[in-house]
Amino acid sequence: MKILTAKIISLSCLLAFFGFTAVIPNGLIYAQQDLGANNVGDIIKRLDDTAKDSNIFSDDKPAPTVFEYVGRFINLFLAFLGVIFLVIVIYSGFTWMMAKGNQQMVDDAVKHIESAAIGIIIILLSYIFINFLVFRIMGIGTGLPQ
Repeated sequence: MKILTAKIISLSCLLAFFGFTAVIPNGLIYAQQDLGANNVGDIIKRLDDTAKDSNIFSDDKPAPTVFEYVGRFINLFLAFLGVIFLVIVIYSGFTWMMAKGNQQMVDDAVKHIESAAIGIIIILLSYIFINFLVFRIMGIGTGLPQ
């Protein structure tokens, strides 16, 4: 009897929710406001203006230097290593779950997770080293005085 009552209450809540959302007047939904943009070009122009106002993008910026390209590459490479860490941890966790009591598989999974943890610590330390030492102290790519 309790299960039937719970099902009836759940079903009535769902029907009430979907019934209410079906009869909401259009004046309460603000997703389709007219923002004064008539085509895609207007929207892109407004986005460019917003980016320039917030100093995200500017026509006055000088071209990136070789040092900035190297820094971007290093950061991208370190991010890729972080993705590899995530894949190793997921794979090792899956292996651990599927070990089914096989101690050798559990030990291998734990060893992989420990190795990945040591690796991510090295990656984080190198990221801190690159961003602090090179970009902050040497002032490369930050506009800070050297």
